[in-house]
Amino acid sequence: MTGSHADPQTVQTIRELAGQLDRVRLTMRAQCDLWAEHLTKENVCDAICDWIDAGKPVGVITTAHVAEHRGEPAYEMLPQVGDAELYVKVTIVDLGDWQEKLLIISSHRPDR
Repeated sequence: MTGSHADPQTVQTIRELAGQLDRVRLTMRAQCDLWAEHLTKENVCDAICDWIDAGKPVGVITTAHVAEHRGEPAYEMLPQVGDAELYVKVTIVDLGDWQEKLLIISSHRPDR
């Protein structure tokens, strides 16, 4: 993970969105990552909530691999999901809008 950390308001927004599955979307990459680990969106969202609730750091990077979000901030965590530690990268779509959503960009083992 990076040396920069997300501000508390952003972390709170990520936590709130991760707690509402209907406001979470997956990229095709993230969906394939989950299939490979036999996990669900709910598993990853629960792990994101646990990570944030434990006060662990949420890193900030710039999105480079999702064309429609290239150059925007993304947030990374290393939560425990089941028996695996996963590198989870998310971004917030429509920030500040009533349709605000959490987009899970990837969710794979750190060595991938």
